[in-house]
This record gives sequence, C-alpha cells and structure tokens, in this order.
Amino acid sequence: MQGQAALARCSCSSSPGVPTLGPYRLRLLLEAAATLRGDLRRLGSDLLWSQGTPEALVGRLVALAVGAGATRLALHHYSQPGRGSADLERTVAAAFAAAAARQGVPTSVQRYWGSTLHHPDDLPFAALLPQRAAASAGSCADGSSGGAANARSQQQELQHPQQQQQQQQQPAAGSASGGGVDLQQDRFACLPSVMSDFRRELLQARTPVRPPLSPPLAADGSSSSSGSSCGGSTVASAPVLPPLPAGLAAEAAAAGLAAPLPTQVAAVYAAAGPAAAAALARWEELSGQRCADLAPAGSGAHDPRSAVPFGMGEAAGLRRLRHFVGLDAGEEAAVDDHSVHGKRAADQPPPLAGYQDSRMLAFGVDTSAKLSAFLSMGCLSPRTVYAEVLRLAAADAAAEQPQAAAQQQQGEQQRQRHQQQQQGEQQAEQQAEQLGVWRDPQRGDTWRWLLMHLTIRDYFIFLALKEGEALERAEGLAGRPVTWQHDAARFKRWTLGQTGLPFVDACMRELAATGYTSNRGRQNVADFLTKALGLDWRWGAQWYESLLGDHDLAVNLGNWAYNSGVGSDPRDRTFRTVSQGQRYDPEAALVRAWVPELAALQPAELSHTPWEASPEALAAAGVVLGEAGSTSPGSSSGGGGGGGVQTGPGSHAGCGLPFKLANFQGLYECTDSVRVGRPASLSELRTLVSLYPRVKAVGTGHSYVRDLFCTGNGSDALDIVMTELQPVLDLSAAVPVDPQQWQGRGAPPDVPIRVDEEAETVMVATGVTQRTLLDYLAGYTHGLSPRGWTLPVPAGFIDQTMGGAVATGTHGSSMQWGSLSSQLAGLQLVLANGTLLELTPQSNPHLFRAAAVSVGRLGVLTQLTFRIVRQQQGVQRTLQNLTVDAFIQQIKATADGYAEAQAARDEEGVQRALRQLDEAQGFWAVPASYVLRVDFQRPDGPATAACSPSPTRVHRAAIWQDGEPAADVHANVTRRDGSAGSEQAAGVPAPEAPVAAAAVDRLGVLAAEAPGPAAEAAVFPQTDEPAIAPNLPMTSSAAFWSQFFMAALAPKLTPGTFNSSRESFLTLTEAETKLIGTLAPYRQHEVVIPLERAGTCLQQVAAELYGPNQAWEGMRTPWVIRFVRGEDPYLSPTAGGPVMWINLDDYVSLSSGTPNAPFERVVELLRAQCGGRLHWGKEGWTNHARCFDGASEYAATWCSFGCAAQELGAGNKFASEFAGWRFAATRDGQPAGFASCCTPAGFSQDCRT
Repeated sequence: MQGQAALARCSCSSSPGVPTLGPYRLRLLLEAAATLRGDLRRLGSDLLWSQGTPEALVGRLVALAVGAGATRLALHHYSQPGRGSADLERTVAAAFAAAAARQGVPTSVQRYWGSTLHHPDDLPFAALLPQRAAASAGSCADGSSGGAANARSQQQELQHPQQQQQQQQQPAAGSASGGGVDLQQDRFACLPSVMSDFRRELLQARTPVRPPLSPPLAADGSSSSSGSSCGGSTVASAPVLPPLPAGLAAEAAAAGLAAPLPTQVAAVYAAAGPAAAAALARWEELSGQRCADLAPAGSGAHDPRSAVPFGMGEAAGLRRLRHFVGLDAGEEAAVDDHSVHGKRAADQPPPLAGYQDSRMLAFGVDTSAKLSAFLSMGCLSPRTVYAEVLRLAAADAAAEQPQAAAQQQQGEQQRQRHQQQQQGEQQAEQQAEQLGVWRDPQRGDTWRWLLMHLTIRDYFIFLALKEGEALERAEGLAGRPVTWQHDAARFKRWTLGQTGLPFVDACMRELAATGYTSNRGRQNVADFLTKALGLDWRWGAQWYESLLGDHDLAVNLGNWAYNSGVGSDPRDRTFRTVSQGQRYDPEAALVRAWVPELAALQPAELSHTPWEASPEALAAAGVVLGEAGSTSPGSSSGGGGGGGVQTGPGSHAGCGLPFKLANFQGLYECTDSVRVGRPASLSELRTLVSLYPRVKAVGTGHSYVRDLFCTGNGSDALDIVMTELQPVLDLSAAVPVDPQQWQGRGAPPDVPIRVDEEAETVMVATGVTQRTLLDYLAGYTHGLSPRGWTLPVPAGFIDQTMGGAVATGTHGSSMQWGSLSSQLAGLQLVLANGTLLELTPQSNPHLFRAAAVSVGRLGVLTQLTFRIVRQQQGVQRTLQNLTVDAFIQQIKATADGYAEAQAARDEEGVQRALRQLDEAQGFWAVPASYVLRVDFQRPDGPATAACSPSPTRVHRAAIWQDGEPAADVHANVTRRDGSAGSEQAAGVPAPEAPVAAAAVDRLGVLAAEAPGPAAEAAVFPQTDEPAIAPNLPMTSSAAFWSQFFMAALAPKLTPGTFNSSRESFLTLTEAETKLIGTLAPYRQHEVVIPLERAGTCLQQVAAELYGPNQAWEGMRTPWVIRFVRGEDPYLSPTAGGPVMWINLDDYVSLSSGTPNAPFERVVELLRAQCGGRLHWGKEGWTNHARCFDGASEYAATWCSFGCAAQELGAGNKFASEFAGWRFAATRDGQPAGFASCCTPAGFSQDCRT
C-alpha cells in the first residue's frame, strides 16, 4: 500500500492541505482488501499487508520470495490513468528489477488494463490504433476507417511473436497482457474532446465491449465463494491460481505481513508519520468530523442517513448490482449485507425500472445505481456490469419474444463450445447487435441509460490519458486565463456546509459525514464554489478527492473542470442552485436530513427557500435567518446566490450576485457591480425585467461588442441569463435529446422545442443553442419526414443561442432564405414593463421586423418560431481554389448580370443570376492572394449555374525530418506575377521565426494538407512549445498568419457528398471560436454591400490591397465573403435587395497598441466607395459610427427603429451605456420629444436625430 505518499500528499502549493487518500476511501480500501484476502485464502493464496512506499515494499517482497525458494519472479499490475501513475509504475518496476538483480533471479513485468468499459485498442479513433494500423486508417478526421475489429487484428499482427505465443497460451486473453496496452499520451490525440461527440462516435462505430474474465480457480478446481461467472456471460476459461508456496507463507507470517488488516482508519494515518497526521488534522478541521469517530472497517456501521450503506468487496458489489438491475428476485440478502437489500418479490420492479427519472434525484439509496465506489476500488469491472445488464436485457427480450429466447439458448450453447477470447468477442458483439446496444437511450429504456453512464465514465478516463497534466491547470482545458481566488475562510464555509444555501449546505454536510453526495449535488456545489464564490476549482477537486469514497481521479477532475467552465465541453452553463434543489430534492428530504435547522419548516418546500417564509413560520420552526438568508444563525451567506431578507430587486427570485461576464474572446468584461439574473421561468423573467432600470439578455457570450452584453456599469443593471430557464436546463441535461420518444404525440409542455410539421415550423426558446436545435430536428424522424428536419440555412456559430443569433443579425450565405432572422415566422418579446407580446409578420410587420434584429434594444426575446425544411440526403459541397482575379471576375459577372436583368425588369434573369451565388462563400487569404470558394448543390434545390472553369490546385506542405525541411519549402510558391520563386512570394515577407506544425494541428488541421498557393511556406520547424498557438506575435508576418488561419480552416471546407443537410453545414464550435480568440485580441468588422456593386467594389479593394498602398499588410485572418438575399431595410442598405457581406478582422491594432492604418483604409473604402454599411453586431460599428449604424447615413432606418422603441415603451432600459443606443430628436435645432416625431407615415421630415 502506498502509505505515506497517499495519506499525506497535497497536489499543489496552494492546496487545502488534506490527504489525497481520505478516511472514507481508506475505510473502503481496508474492507475491500479484507474481502480480497478472504477470497485468495480460499483459493490457497494470500494477500500480504504492509505500509510504506511501494518501491521499498516491493524490494522486501522480492527478498521474501527468493528466501522461500523462488527462481523466477513476475510483477503483475493494472495500469491506472491520472496524476503520477505512469511514473509510479516505472519506479516500482525499476525497484522490482533492481531487487531481483541483487538476488540473481530473472523477472518479467505484466501490465493490464481494466479501468474502462471499452478497451483502448477497440476505440474507433485513428491515433489509438498501432502505428501501421493508423497509417492505413487515415487522419483524425476519418478516425473510424478500418473499424475496431480490423484494428484488433492488426494489433495482433504487429505484436512480437513471443507476445502472440503468450496470448495463445493464455485463454484469458481478454485483458491486456504480455506487456500491456500502450497508454502514451499521443495515442489519444484524435479522441474527441466533447463528450457527446465521443459517445456518438462509439455508437456509430458499434464499438465492442470485451467479455469479462471468469474468476480464478484453485489448483484443485474449486473457486472463491464470492466470485461470479456473471450469469454464464463470460466466455474465457477460468485461469488457475497456483497456491502460495509454503515457504513464502511462513516467511510472510514471520515478517508480520499475514497479520490481520487494520480496521481503525486513524491508526493507519498515525503509522504513516507526522505529515499524514498533519494532513488528517487539516481534513478534520475542514470537514467538522473526527477520524477517530469513524466506524471500524468491516463493522457494517453507517450513518442512518447515508445513501451508500454498503460494505466493500466483490461480493457486495455483485449483490448491489444484481439488486439494482433486478437479477436478484427472490434471493435472500447475504448475512454480511447488513439488511441493506432485503428479499425482493419476483413481481416487484427493480430500481433500474425508474432509473431514467430517478438518476438525478439527490436523496435515497436506490435512486441511482451507487456502483461508483465498487468500480473505482476495482471490486467490480465495467465489463462485469455490462455483462450483467445484457443478461437482464436478453432475459427481457426472451420473455417478450419466444424466437429471441430460442436464439439466446442457441447462443448459450455456442458459448459453451467455444472458449477462446476472439470467438467470445464475436458472440458478445452479435448479442449486442441483437439487443440494440449501439443506440442512444430513449424514453422507456432502462438498462441503456445505465450503459450510457458507463460510457461517460470512459470518456473522462480517456480524456485524462489524452490531456495529461493539462487537466489540472488553473485554466483547465479551455485555455483561457482565469484569475481564481484563494480565500481560505470562504472555502472553509463551503466545506463545512455553511454557505447559507440549503441545497449546497446539505450536499456538503452529507459529503463530510458519509463520503458521498449525489451527482446533481456534486455539480451544484462545484458550480457554486467556482462561479458564485470565484474560488479555485482545483481546491474543490482536491477536497472531493480527499472526501469521496468513490473517488476516481480522472472522473473527478474532468467533472470539476466541466462544471467550473474550464473543461473541454463547448457549453459553459451556470446552475440556479435554489431551483436545482427544488427539482432534484422535491420533498426537501435531503435538506431536512442534513440541515436539521430547517427540518421543522412547514410546508417542507420552504426548507429550500427559508428566506421566503413568513416571520410566523420561521418562529414556529425555531429558524433564525442570518444576514443574507443563511441557514446558520448569525452567519452571512458567504456569497450565496439565493437572495435573503433584503429589499428591492435583489430579493426577488432569479436574482444573482455580481458575476464576471465576458465575451467568448475574454476581451470585454462587464463591471463587477452588474448583477446577473437567472430566472427559472417566464414569470420570473418578466418580474426581473419590470424591476430593473437597465436590462440585457445574454446567451453564450458570442458578442463582439461590450455594449451588446453589458447593460450598464452599476448595481441597477441586470444581465438576464437566457440559458438557465428551467426548461432549457432540463433539455441540456437530457443528453441525448431524442424527439422520437414521444412518437408523434407531441413533446411535453416543458420541452422548449415544438415542431409543427404541417406548418413546417419549429418554436424554440431563445436560450436553446443552435446545436441542440439542429440535433433535435435531425432526430425528428417519426412523422412526415423520415430523414428529419433542419433549418434552411443556419448561422455560423453552432453553439450560439437562437435568441442571440437572431437578435444580432447572424447569417450564413443564402440567396434563397436570407439571414437567420429572415427565416422567422413569429417571436415572443418581454417589454420594459414586463408585458409579454407575440409578434408575427402578419400581426404587425413594422414591429416584427424591428424586434427580430434589435440586439435586445426593444425588449427580451423569449421564444422564436422558425421555418424548417426536410433534411436532404446527397448534399454536394464543392471547393474551388482560385486566384483573386478569377474570384472577382466570377462575382463581377454575376453581379453585373443581376444589375442588367434588374434594369430590364427581367425576373427570370434576376433569379438566374442569384442562383449562381446561392449559398456560395469565399474565404480570401489576402496576404497569400488566393480565395477558396465553396458552393452547395442540394438534390431538390434550384439548379445552380456552373461557375467559370478554374482548376482546383492541390498543395502539400514540405515533409520535415529531424526538424529540418526535406526540400526547398519555397520551391512551389507562385509569385504574384506568375513566375516561380524559391525565396518568397513577391511582396509577401517571409515568416520572421520558425513555428510548429503541431500548432496548426491544435486547431484540428493536418498541416500536410494545408491548401493554397503558398501552403508549402505555412509549416516551419519548431523552436519552442507554445500552449495552443505559435509564438509569432500578430504584428509579425502577415503572410504567415494568413496561411496559418487558412490551414486551420481547410478541413472545414472539404468537398464531398454528405448524408444529410446537417452534416454539410459550415459552422464553428464554441471551442473553436474560443481557441481562435485566444491567439490575440481582435476587432471584427463586417460590411454589407449591395450586390450590384459587388464586382466593382472587389476590384477597387484588390487595387488598394495589392497596388502601391500594399494594404494587405494590415490583414491576418482570411476575409469571409457571403451572399444573402434581399433583407429587411433594418438590416440592409438596399431596402431589401440582395447583398454581399465581407467579414474582416483587425488583429494588429490591439496587439500593437497603434492604429492599423492599412486596415482602416480598406474599411473606409468599403463604406465610402462601395456603399457599404457596417454590421451593428460587430465591433467595427462602435469604432466608426456615432450612433446606431450611423444614423446620419441611414436616418430612415434609425428613425423607424426609434419609433418602434417608442411604440413598445422601451425607453432606454435596454440601451446599455453606449450613446449610440439613445433615441433623441430635434425640431428646428431644439430638443423634441421623440414620440412627437413618429407619425403613421414614418419619422417626421421636420425632425432630426
């Protein structure tokens, strides 16, 4: 046992100072070891016990074995993921080899893998395959090539002949043997970072689960009485365990290694030395518990309130598993099970029957499986759980289908005939196929939900192997700098359960007293520690590591990073702790059990919100509230967000404390005084809007302008988080969301997505993300569209909320459908006074158009109705690599054709011209002087005219060997004048420093396939190792940065035919947008230009970029050029005509602190000579316009919008601090009431803004 190190070690210099192996887990470990010793002794073997460092103990064991006559020694162990495990394994192996060498005996080391449901060699990700297999399987983008079965066969082919012979000799080949599985970090590079993607790829690849091994037999053929054959589901023959040599047993007994295991936890810490004793004392201080009072291991004594009143060991784990899934009907409880599981009648449904609904509940023994401690301790393997669940599923299927029963019987006979592992794997896969294992759980499923959680556990373990030490950085995997606080006093209030929030306090007290709290409780207390108190998430993770009896390092760290907003998941949500408690502890059973101060409050629900109780109710229950609604008399809330006995808006439901709000770049933050509203319902939202003088709605933080998400600078300002309304949270928590579960009956009322197939519309809450909506629509296949539904053209940010995408005028590229707001069929708006208003194009066209693109300036959007289309198969995406001149000629020909047809009133000619640009997008690498053009052809869409011929060029980066190029990297670069050059493209400076190809790969790019004329110059040897990006500053080589971003973009644009519209969309994920935003701060501009001027405009721009002024030097990222049909005049300068959007970013001015003059010249050219209008959702607007998109230039739009605000009573409630949002009017040079200037005919000609 690793005594001193685990009992005393603290993970970082600023840690809480508690032991990583805490008392509850140590007690379970002692119980598990005791039961394992009993099992081994029944087999004629033994388990020896001692305390010390592993390297010292292994040397002692070697000496004992050799002294007993051993002539050959083997060290067998399972590999573990996580902090220091690999180093520890190497240290022990080296100590073992050295000790054996001193004794003159040969050794071998055998490593195994059993931590996960799926074996690493079976995962369908290319980088996880052996080297030769990976070479044939392709890149991460096509990681499933070859399949898992093929990978396993190639793995066997690649093994050393001795390994193959060992496997043939060992029937139990299901575990990693003969050297063990390769767990090097780079093997997991292609593992999906997002959990839902990981699960989806496992399901799609039908990733197999290897059958569990049979328990070992003694030399005489007997087995351990507590072992299990898993109901006959194993296929590997049982290994024979040789007896412990008599000499070794005697030597061990004489050395005291066979003495009874300790049962007093405190004694183990005392024996570990002063450091362990000091860490334990700190643990007792922070938990409020005394280790000496902990019941002895094996006593069966538990707190009567405990949700995990189980002993530890394989037998106890199997009993718990079979009780939960229902394979114990009619069985008597074991004597040593302490009556936890009584006899269950055959007709009584097992706990698993209600698992889908109960698994999130915070109180009760059977609400969830409670298998985590058995899994983390190694008493049960995930594969054993899987086998038992499939046994249950097969029994259910056999009971319902006699034919299936016959097939099951036939399969059982076959398993008895075949004992080899490969055959067993094939049979397991066949059974899984028959039972539909590779399908997401749906409403009514039971066992699939349990298997899903095993897969989620796999994800966190494999993620830890992929990320290594990065998982424990302060900024986590998100990579965004975060300033965490280290306030010891507040942390102690949290650990002791004295925050003032009943649900948080109950969970923390339960954890401190029992070593367990529910999954939902863990998420909420983590959220509160990091997002309400602002304390370092690693403190919380280390406290959990020390407290949890079921602690698993990878699972714990992964969950903490996720719930703290620094994990790998693109979503970063915040819990409403009070409503979470009300939902998942609906009868306040958890709160009343663990916060007895509130137990007498009536009705019971008031225990969650004692600050809402009347003085009479508080007095009757003997409750005295603290300063801010604390449940502990005389104490403050410690930052709790539940409100309290206060006055003013802050006392109302949904009102949070000051909270750090920032956009996705981390470039702009709201002041700390701005309050955060987290309404759980529409009624709460309306109340908050009416109470506060300044209000803004916020989604996932995709705003480029501070004034779009910061409503003000003082405490009278409230930002309302739209992603935390309870229906939206429930939808996010129900992963995956399968609309088929309602089978056409219509979703329940609280589901915030409603499909109307007859009207071809979908109604969605504004806090739902576009990803969730698209996935939901794609799965809506049980009605009129067997392939499901989709939005006609989505927005570019897939993780943006639907409300944010609409209000900020987000768009794709479509001449047929227009921007996202143009696809609206209705909306719901909360006005300044809290009134709820429904608007449609028919009911009030003027107000509907204004509200749809209002950036929250007119009210808070709460619900949107979109038009939808049937999902299509066979969508084609084409890619052209064009010179700038060729691209401009294409656009000019189309634009000129449109203008001529428009002038001639030739409607057919107009539509023919527009079809040539429908869904077309251009990505212009300005310094590198080329454009990638992407077009789409949909099977039932309008035929598009062929583009002018232009061959697609394929470029390969130079191959690097030992840090040097294998060939002249500039040999194939084409100069702007068309000649070849080996130095650099004419006019384009060479990169100023070498940069890693791996940095490009961080963005999901294969550098060897970077496109573009100068792609060979995009990859350079590495001099140092940046975390996520090259070390070149943005102020350096424009040519390099242009190529870097184009290489990052290239995989998104891959041409081909797609199975669905959903797969063909060009979108950026939350993780990608945040990663790009961390390279350097930037200001995004977007200019919209009338289509008839597009070709001439691009020619003028090219002359400015590549002519004498060389304005290309101010550019870094590629320009994105898109085309949108006639838009509302609120969004378009052409009163409804088609337009070209140009997206361009200024990285230089913020990085250098000086104006980016070339960039500004181009922006002014687009505005002055091209008739361009700035998009008011991007930062360029606030830098160039005095007010709303320059009211002086577009007075009619501005004034009409102002009249809409006047009509809706918006005032300046939603205006933030930016003066451009303020509506004011003058008449004859004198201030005039804005309302007096609004007439039925529009804004009065006598008025000015």
